[in-house]
Amino acid sequence: MGICDFISSSEGAMKCLGGIGFPANKQQILGWVESSDGPEAVVVAANQIPDKIYYNMQELLDALGATDRTQ
Repeated sequence: MGICDFISSSEGAMKCLGGIGFPANKQQILGWVESSDGPEAVVVAANQIPDKIYYNMQELLDALGATDRTQ
């Protein structure tokens, strides 16, 4: 299952990413997804997002979706 398949539903996104507090940088996001017991695809994609500050869930979802499309 690719990251886009998992996070395409709001339920999937919130299950794995819902507890992240924004703004958050890449390291904070990685720490959250690694400890959330979500799918390995989410951890892999989070490792590939640009190293910047994300101000809301939509920015993060856009970045995660972009990493999936480039693979």
